[in-house]
Amino acid sequence: MNEEMNSRQRTTHTTKLETLREKKAELEELTRIKDLSTQLVSHFESLAKNVQELSNGARGVATVLSNWDPVFRTMGLMNTETRPNPKNPTIVNLPIASDRSQ
Repeated sequence: MNEEMNSRQRTTHTTKLETLREKKAELEELTRIKDLSTQLVSHFESLAKNVQELSNGARGVATVLSNWDPVFRTMGLMNTETRPNPKNPTIVNLPIASDRSQ
């Protein structure tokens, strides 16, 4: 009877040790997941910042492109007013100031 009790105690003790090992392994994995999650959050925050910068840059490009149509329309109007050589149209007329000091 005493030996049977010792056997049960050893089995219980072994089972508890095995459960303890499993819980320690589980804790290590949970800690690893927490660390990886923290890194993932950091990467997503960095990605969000980069996407915001790209968005701001795209807005700037859109502003520039929206101004091109009026500029080219104005240049076209200038071309219709004076056409010295119809085969080689003038895009922009720039006055050249002569040096009058000579």
